[in-house]
Amino acid sequence: MQVQDDNLKFLFLNKWQGFLVFLSLLAGVSFASSGVVTWVAANWDYFSSLQKLYGIQFLFILACLTAFLVYLRYARKNRQTKAGVGSQGALFLAAVMTGALLALVGQVYQTGADPWTLFAIWGVLLLPFLLAAPNAAIALLWCAVINLAWQLYMGTFWDTLGRQHYYQALAYAGFNLLWLVLAECNIKRLGDRFRLVPRFLSFFCIWPVLGFDIFEVYGSNESVLAVLLVWVMPVLVFVAGFWFYSRKRVDYFILANLVGFLSAVVLVCSLRLFDAWYMFELSLFVIACLVLLTAGLGVRAINRLYRENNPDRGHKSLWPVHFLLVCVVLVVSLLFALFLTLLDVSFLVIGLLMIVAGGALSFSGKNRLKDDLVSGSLVLIGLGMLAISLIDTHHDLFSPEVLPVFRLHASAIAAVSMAVYMLFRQGWVRFLSAAQAIGLVLLVLYTFLLVNDSYSAAELAFFKLSFYSVPWLTLISVVLFVVARESARTGLLPLAWALVTTTLVLMVSYTLSTNWQPGLAQTVAPVDMFMAVLVGLSPLKAGNWGNIVLQCLPAALVFWGMRKQEGSGWFTWLATALVFVLCLYWGNGNGVVYGLILVLLAYLCRDWVLGGTGAITMIGFLWMFYYQMELSLLHKAFLLLGTGLVLLVVTIACRHWLRQGQQGGVTVREPEAQPAAEVSAKSLVFLPLMTALGVVAVLTVANWSIWTNEAILRTGQRVVLVLAPVDPRSLMQGDYMSLNFELVDHLRKVVQETQSAGKAESHHKRVEGYAILSLDEKGVASLAGVSQTYPSMILADGKTVVMRYKTDGYRVYLPSHEYFFPEGMGEHFAQAKYGEFRVRKDGKALLGGLLDEKLTRL
Repeated sequence: MQVQDDNLKFLFLNKWQGFLVFLSLLAGVSFASSGVVTWVAANWDYFSSLQKLYGIQFLFILACLTAFLVYLRYARKNRQTKAGVGSQGALFLAAVMTGALLALVGQVYQTGADPWTLFAIWGVLLLPFLLAAPNAAIALLWCAVINLAWQLYMGTFWDTLGRQHYYQALAYAGFNLLWLVLAECNIKRLGDRFRLVPRFLSFFCIWPVLGFDIFEVYGSNESVLAVLLVWVMPVLVFVAGFWFYSRKRVDYFILANLVGFLSAVVLVCSLRLFDAWYMFELSLFVIACLVLLTAGLGVRAINRLYRENNPDRGHKSLWPVHFLLVCVVLVVSLLFALFLTLLDVSFLVIGLLMIVAGGALSFSGKNRLKDDLVSGSLVLIGLGMLAISLIDTHHDLFSPEVLPVFRLHASAIAAVSMAVYMLFRQGWVRFLSAAQAIGLVLLVLYTFLLVNDSYSAAELAFFKLSFYSVPWLTLISVVLFVVARESARTGLLPLAWALVTTTLVLMVSYTLSTNWQPGLAQTVAPVDMFMAVLVGLSPLKAGNWGNIVLQCLPAALVFWGMRKQEGSGWFTWLATALVFVLCLYWGNGNGVVYGLILVLLAYLCRDWVLGGTGAITMIGFLWMFYYQMELSLLHKAFLLLGTGLVLLVVTIACRHWLRQGQQGGVTVREPEAQPAAEVSAKSLVFLPLMTALGVVAVLTVANWSIWTNEAILRTGQRVVLVLAPVDPRSLMQGDYMSLNFELVDHLRKVVQETQSAGKAESHHKRVEGYAILSLDEKGVASLAGVSQTYPSMILADGKTVVMRYKTDGYRVYLPSHEYFFPEGMGEHFAQAKYGEFRVRKDGKALLGGLLDEKLTRL
């Protein structure tokens, strides 16, 4: 397809030099953005509150000014009104700093604002930057922020699908449909060649109307219209979406998503229809067949459309189709497993019969017109039944008699899986069979590492398995991808992808199960912190060959890719050395380097799907790195910021060097320059104008919040409340205590009494009330009464204070219910017994600090 070929040319430039510079820019912006957020979350008490607030505002202005200067230089040189990658990266960094600044305001002043308000304001403030430099990165950030704000306001995503009213799901889907239409109309302006924004939004347009709350709709007194919508709306969404994205705007990823959605609709509706059957076992079999049939018909329609648009590609299928079939087969396998469990039938026998039936159907020559969907599904479900037979057959794994038999059984199933891999040519069949074979081999190795059946022994065995197997699995997958590329052996690609998937599963499981203990104290000087980061670098150890492989592999890929580049010269050695040094720390069991390996490998193999997987891997492990407690947040902030700044400096230097013509030709892809006659002075000032508007809006909102909060803390009346704190961690704001005030319990009782009297407001809708507090001689408050309106008749005698609160009918929220503190100070603030508020005359309050049992500020 021509569009796909253009995308490949855009992503994989003619020279490694340009690709590495572009990758350095993206990675530098990502690391620097993550470093800013982590530094805010660290809540470092080395700086005062105002120093931190105005310091991040200075960095924000600096990022916007950089974007303006880079744009101005580029526009004058190329007569181009559209922002280049440099100005886009600077504005993206400014957009992230906007959210960090809002989080810092909430952290410093303990405002206790609802999280959805933070993200909603952030989304509004992002609009000028999106208009100034339209690009996929800022658009994706904006879409994520707005959707998160909606979900935090209404509840979690699954609440919207299930426990909330179905009309809310429809409103949420319609909300995203509006942005999807705008994204489709402005896809060229966004420069979104890979259609990332429409694909992201399409997920939230489709799945919310699935109707998980179909069970609640029938059990309640909902109208006939609501019940009809639950049944009809998913079908309408599928029909409209499939027609549009197969006729007007062909997108195979969204089409596969729609087919998966329709399969899920069939599953949910079938479970409801067959719920009353007396033979529940038979209903499971029928449901599994219906789901498989739905997916199969949808896949055939997508493949037929692809071949009509690409007649020169023969019977080649698409990766979204493969991914869809893998997911459907896994779900259907679970249904069949439950079906056979209820019938008490041998998994081993049924699995062998299904493999034989699938093989016979495939090699009979009568199934080619159906793309071997039936035969492939039968074989994969049979392999799944064989794998489940391991659990069904062997119960006491640690028994000396059972363990050898278990290993032999698992090895035999792995051999059968690899035989299926060799005999079948469908990519999705080969992928799942190879993944099962690799998983079984790792399971056998795991049994050799087990000492006993205790939890600690199992955890230690898994740690050893992950630690020693991940580097070698990575190396084997890299070799397979390179060999498949160099020798055109496409049959090796499913095996390589299976190795990649297995490696990711091991790394994610290992990361989520370890290093989640409390962090270190933050009371250190900057020089000591810098030395701590240097000491934390993981040197190469001769005894840890796996670690050496993971640290050296990215540099080896850079060197291998540039070996045939003409005129690369010392750039090859410079890039190799830089990548090697940066991976010295990140290669120590961290998935960030694994994502980098996949991205570099993607360029080497010209596989943009592999590149996308690598980019998502890097982003995901950067997020998990925030929650790993092996290092403190401040250590992480220094490491992330240092890495980002080094990469950005290298990017600037290399781009300047390449522009001097030392590497023969421009290697960084920029937008096509417009003719000089089409570039007007009015169009040249649009980006500076919108950037200035964004700067003014952000600084106005931030400083207005600072001014009002400082006024409350300075002039508000002192009120002390009794509390009992706990200690979680916030994503954007760091460590905090969730404050459980006694006043909340008293207010909750009043709200419940109001509900029982029939005066309650509608559930899930927060309403405001006023608590009338009486102060004793120490300033400790107790509840004297409540009012739905401001009690203006209360005498200002200094002993009575009015404080606002909110309730949704179940819970009561005070103005500040969280207290943020520097990481590692949890034990210090755990001794708090009181919370000190400053309350304005109109009832608005801020938490000024925590007090110990003697009412002394902590």
